[in-house]
Amino acid sequence: SGNILRCPLAHFYSAIDILGLEEALNRRTEKPQAPALTVCILNYNKPSFSILSAIAAATNVDQEVEVLILDNGSQPMDFAVIYKYCEKLGNVRAVRSQKNLFFGEGNNILVDMAAADKVLFLNNDAFVGPDTINDMLRYLDATPEAAGVGPTFLFPNLEIQEAGGTISNCGRQVQLHKHTSFWGHLRYMSKDPIEGVQYVSAACVCIRAEVLKDIGGFDYIYEPFYFEDTDFCKRMESLGYRLDYLPGSFVIHYENASTREFLSTGFMSQIEKNRMKFQERWLYTTKGFKPRSLISEVKTEALPGRKTAVIYTPFDISLGGGERYILSCALALSREYNVILCGNTMVSNTRISFVINDLGLKAPGVGSIRTSRFEDISDWEDIEVMIAMGNEIIPPVPFNAKVNIFHCQYPFPSHHSDRFEVTRLQNVDAFFVNSEFTRRKVDSEQRQLSFDIPVVVTGAPVRAPSRTEDDASREDDTLFRLVSVGRFEPLGHSKRQDITIKIFREFYNSYNDSSLSLIGSVGGIARREEYVADLRKSAKGLPVTFNLDASDTLLSSRLQNADVLIHSCGYGIDVRSSPERLEHFGIVILEAMANGVVPLVYRAGGPAEIIDRFGIGYTFETVSEAAAKLTLISELTREEREDLAVRAKEVAAHFFDEPFQKVILDSISQLVTRKTKM
Repeated sequence: SGNILRCPLAHFYSAIDILGLEEALNRRTEKPQAPALTVCILNYNKPSFSILSAIAAATNVDQEVEVLILDNGSQPMDFAVIYKYCEKLGNVRAVRSQKNLFFGEGNNILVDMAAADKVLFLNNDAFVGPDTINDMLRYLDATPEAAGVGPTFLFPNLEIQEAGGTISNCGRQVQLHKHTSFWGHLRYMSKDPIEGVQYVSAACVCIRAEVLKDIGGFDYIYEPFYFEDTDFCKRMESLGYRLDYLPGSFVIHYENASTREFLSTGFMSQIEKNRMKFQERWLYTTKGFKPRSLISEVKTEALPGRKTAVIYTPFDISLGGGERYILSCALALSREYNVILCGNTMVSNTRISFVINDLGLKAPGVGSIRTSRFEDISDWEDIEVMIAMGNEIIPPVPFNAKVNIFHCQYPFPSHHSDRFEVTRLQNVDAFFVNSEFTRRKVDSEQRQLSFDIPVVVTGAPVRAPSRTEDDASREDDTLFRLVSVGRFEPLGHSKRQDITIKIFREFYNSYNDSSLSLIGSVGGIARREEYVADLRKSAKGLPVTFNLDASDTLLSSRLQNADVLIHSCGYGIDVRSSPERLEHFGIVILEAMANGVVPLVYRAGGPAEIIDRFGIGYTFETVSEAAAKLTLISELTREEREDLAVRAKEVAAHFFDEPFQKVILDSISQLVTRKTKM
C-alpha cells in the first residue's frame, strides 16, 4: 500500500503546480557523462504531457539518466515550450523533426542517439512513479538473462490497464487483468517478477541497447502506428530474447492521448488494418522461422582507413524502384567507402536496414553506412564521392565532394528548383541514368541549359528470385495466373491498376480459368486508400485479390506462381507532352522475368525498351489489344511457355544486384581516376 501512495498520479498533479515544476526543473543542472539509461519520449501536439513525463523520468532515478524528447512534427511553438522548460534540466535534450515520423520511426531515431546501454521507451502520456525506473534498472542489472522488462500499467482511475500480455499469431493481443481492481492486484499479485511474458506495451518498457542493435527497433510497415510494439515483442520472443514483467512497479498511462487526435474517425480502422499486416507476417510461420533483424555486415560507425562517400535522397526511404537504386549504390560503395546516407529529414538505422531487407538487397561484405541529415554534414574536405538523386534536371542540393554524380531518375518539369540553381550543374561530373529512354531526355534538357555533362546508363538493380528453380513449385498448373505489381497511386506516375482490371475483365470473359493479383504499397495515404476502394468496386465479380503493403515473402510467392505480369503504367499518356508519367525503367518487369514470368507492358518508356531490346515479352496500346495478347499467351503449349520462361530468366540475370553494383563501382572508379589526373 505504501507504493500506491507514492504512485505517479500524485507526482503528476503536484508537478502541475508551478512551484513544484520549478523545483523539479532545478534539481539537476549538469548533463550526465555516462548515463545508465536513455529515456525516449515522443511529442506530438502535447507539450505539457511531454514535459511532465520527462520530469517524472529525469528526476526519479538513482543512477545517471539522459532523457531524449523528439518533437514529432508539432507546431513550432510546442517545441519552444518543451525546450524552455527542459533545457533547465541538464539531463534532458529536446530535438525537433519538422515532419511527423510517427511512433516507430520517431523512437528508432532516438535509439540511434542513445548513449546508455539500456533504453526506456516512454510515451509522453505515461507517468512513472518514484521507484518504477529504479526497479527496472535494478532488475536488469541483477538478471542478465532478461533482455527487457516492463511495469504494471494503470488507468488514471487506478484500474489495471495492463499486467503483461499475450500475443497470438493472428494478431489478437490480450492485455492481462485489464480493468480489474488495483487494490485486488496489490492483494493477490505475485510478489516475484514474472519471467518470459509475451508482451509489454512500448508506452513504458526498458530494453537492453545490445538487443536493439541486434534485432532493430520498430518496423516501418505499421506506420503511422499500432502493432509496432506487438511485432517488436514477437520478434524478441522468436529470436530467443526474454521479456519480463514487474507486478509491483507502476506507471499511469493516459492511453492514446495523441493518436486519437491524429487519426480521428480512422482510429479503429487503423488498428484493424495493422492487425492484418501482423497476421500476414506471423500467422503461417513455419517451425524455425526467424524474423529479420539488423544487417550485421553493415556497421553504423566509420571503419578506419576508408574515405567517405555521401549519398543524398530527397525522398522518404520506403519500398520502390528509386529506393532500390539508391540503396544498391550505398551498399556498393560501402565495400570501399564509409557511406553517409542522408536526406532532408532524419532516418533511422533500423529503417534503412529493414527496407534493404524488404527490397531483397544483400550486403556485399563488411561495410559502413550511417545516416544523417544533409544539413548536418559539415566537413566536405574529407568527402571523396557524392551521389545525389532527384527528379528534375537541376540537382536538389549543391555538390561539394571531389567527385559528384547526379542520379536523375527522370527530368520531370522543374517545379521545385529556382532557375538560378542551374549553377549546381557546374560541379556535376556525370549523370547516372537507368535507361536509354531517360538518357535521351537528360541530354535534351541539359543541352537546353548549355551543359554537356557525360551521361552513364547504369541500368537498375533487379532482385534475384529468393528460391531456386529446383525447389520452386507452382500452386496449380491449370490456373492461368496474372499479376500486377506497383504502388497504388492514382496521381502522377500511376501504375494504372484501373486499366489492368479492365484488361483482365475483357480477357476473363473468354478465359475464366484465370485470376489476377494486384500487389502494391498504400502506406496509409488517404488518396491511395480511396483509389483502392474504387478499384475493388471496378473488380467486383472478378477473381481479383488485393495484396496491400505485402511482405517480401508474399510478393515472391505471387511472382513464382504467376504466368503473366501486366504493367499498364503510362496508359493514355501523351508521350510528347508528359513523358515523365511513363515508366522510366521497369525494375518490376525484370523481377517478374527473373521468376520466369512473361511481361505484357504498355508500349512506351523503359518497359517497351526492355521488350524491344531482348525480344522477350509483349507490348500493347489498347485494352482490347492487351486482352488479345493474353489470349495468345494462354494458348501457347507447355513447351513454348517453358522456353519463354528460361529466356526471360536469362535476360533478367544481366540486371541482378551484383552486375549492377559492379557497373556503379567501375564507373565511379573511372571518374575518380579522371578527376585525380586533372
